[in-house]
Amino acid sequence: MATGKQKSVRFEIPRRAVPEYLRIALGEDSTPGSGGRLPDMPPGHRFLLYFPAMSMEGRAHYEEGDRGRRDALRRAEQRGDWAVLLKGPHEITAAWAPLKNGKRRALEEVAGSMGIVAGQLLDAIGRRQCTLASDDDWHADVELCAPLITGSGNPHPVENGFAFLAPYGVPYLAGSSLKGIMRRAAEELSLFSETPGSTGWTLSKVWALFGFDQNSAYFRADSPEVWRDSYFAWAGSIAESDDPVLGTWLDALRSSLPNEFRQTSATDFLRALAASEDLRRAIHWQGLLAFSDAFPHPQAKLGVDILNPHHRSYFQKGKSPHDADSPIPVFFLVIEPGARFRLQVRLLAGRQPVVESIGDWRALLDAAHQHITVWLGLGAKTAVGYGAVRPVAEPGGTSSSSSAGDRRARAAAAAEQAEKEAARKAAEAERRRQAELDALPPTQRLLRLTEEQIDCAAAEGAAPHAQTIETLRRYLKQLTDDAPSWSDPDERERAARLLERAY
Repeated sequence: MATGKQKSVRFEIPRRAVPEYLRIALGEDSTPGSGGRLPDMPPGHRFLLYFPAMSMEGRAHYEEGDRGRRDALRRAEQRGDWAVLLKGPHEITAAWAPLKNGKRRALEEVAGSMGIVAGQLLDAIGRRQCTLASDDDWHADVELCAPLITGSGNPHPVENGFAFLAPYGVPYLAGSSLKGIMRRAAEELSLFSETPGSTGWTLSKVWALFGFDQNSAYFRADSPEVWRDSYFAWAGSIAESDDPVLGTWLDALRSSLPNEFRQTSATDFLRALAASEDLRRAIHWQGLLAFSDAFPHPQAKLGVDILNPHHRSYFQKGKSPHDADSPIPVFFLVIEPGARFRLQVRLLAGRQPVVESIGDWRALLDAAHQHITVWLGLGAKTAVGYGAVRPVAEPGGTSSSSSAGDRRARAAAAAEQAEKEAARKAAEAERRRQAELDALPPTQRLLRLTEEQIDCAAAEGAAPHAQTIETLRRYLKQLTDDAPSWSDPDERERAARLLERAY
């Protein structure tokens, strides 16, 4: 029973800062499930252009003893049924305010399937990349077995951004990001393999293929000592065993190095690299590999994940740590497990001596790719399990990463099989044609053979083959001799039309 004392339920209705015509097209903020055309739009547009980053704040009132309205208001606030909250006694405390507590609900509007437009775009991009790929390229297909975070540092009202390709609004892994993680895998294989050289990787091959990075971990004083120790161990081994890749790479660089380093030996050069920041800055080498952006397959889905950071006042405000801090959840977008990506790499033209000294660069990428699937992953926060991937096996049961020789062998086998299948179909078609001819009366058989030969001569253009002309002349002569005596007037008329067409 109502007592007359008024209480209220606070609400926060997400709002899009868009013109009125767009608000109507995208769906009413106050109606649950009224997405308008929003679900069909690419997720990047939902996340960036039309994200409800603002809100309308207010209170919906009820009498203290009115449990029915109280419970209805609480359920409506939990479900986002804003129309119920705005029906009956209420007050608006802020028409436009930054979204605070409804970020998860707003992100869930972005999450889910890619939508019709983005699905078509991803399918078209995938087909285009396959068309542009060369037999000499390296590729590998991977599947997510953990959520993937990409572009989390991009600015966004929910604090954690996401990487969408503008202006299309589809998620992607930038080629630069893939190059970075592949480089990290190659560096770890170069320096930390149980058996040195067992994977084929050395730092000289890393520099030649990926480019020289003056800020690599083994050059920085703030990196773990194991990186620098491993670098010096490798540099010391060069004095005992020649490194042809390092020598060829140095030959390509010498003219651009400072004068005092142009004539140094390989061992002295490696020591100088670790000691001289000026020398590292003077090296400008792009690398031999170009990495394409990677896109999820059209059936991939976006999800909403959560982090619960504790001790925020200690980490962000420098206050004393204690156990009374309430964790404030942080919601962010991820690509859900099961999404597939194709990693694609091509070799840049030029610098042939360095390429020849490296040898089979695709086999090296195979080893780095395997290291990524076992130890590293893709995207951000891989140290806590995000971005873990597994290789996708082809129908034959082998990994989709392969060398150019394997791909060329498979392509040749497929071409041979296609040629055999085409020959089989042609023979079958000829058998059916011959059976049909045998079933025709002699007059109709002659008419059909003549018509086919005229079509054949026309298809061969202005200069038909001699055999085609000879066969056609034979049929036309027989038609000229026999047709006048045929009893069927329709057959005689058809013969006359064929003769006119031929001559």
